[in-house]
Amino acid sequence: MFFVFESTQDKMGKTTQIDLVAQHLSSIGYKVLKTKEPGATFIGGTIRELLLHTDKQMNLYAELLLFLADRAQHVHETILPALKEGYIVLSDRYVYSTLMYQGYGREIDLSFIKNIHEKTTNNLYPDLTFLFVGSPFLTDQEDRLEKETETFKQKAKNGILQIAKNDKSFVLVQANNEKEKITDFIVQHIQSHIKQHYPSLFIS
Repeated sequence: MFFVFESTQDKMGKTTQIDLVAQHLSSIGYKVLKTKEPGATFIGGTIRELLLHTDKQMNLYAELLLFLADRAQHVHETILPALKEGYIVLSDRYVYSTLMYQGYGREIDLSFIKNIHEKTTNNLYPDLTFLFVGSPFLTDQEDRLEKETETFKQKAKNGILQIAKNDKSFVLVQANNEKEKITDFIVQHIQSHIKQHYPSLFIS
């Protein structure tokens, strides 16, 4: 089973929740793997530095293809092997971040992005995507995408909200609730999904 954590903006606590959800699921007997994009693999780590921390001007298609290259390596080296071994995989970002930032933010054709994604990942999409909405937590740290214009960020945010509105696999998470309530909310949705779609794997 594959669950993804996304957010309308960075610094909304999704990474913290991945840790808490993983701890809870592990404590009741599930095998859990935490991962992230970009940068979960050795090759991805190099790509991550280029994508998020370079001060050089980057062509929008070069940026897109680097994200997709990171994902192709991530899926085939990390995610698919874990799924085959019976793990629940929790990923901090996945394809919807690319559709959000490069699709809606950079205005690259969405079908073009989806086509490359599907060909390079064995058509792998998550069981559920938890989309964190609300106000981000204040921080002085910003990567290259976070330094983009407010217009870019608003287009990206509106885009992923539109995706979530039309995709039943999305679950909206109110990021400004108490941490424990958020964890319980996410775990309940994961457990309900497992019970409904993978009943033989359900652990109460």
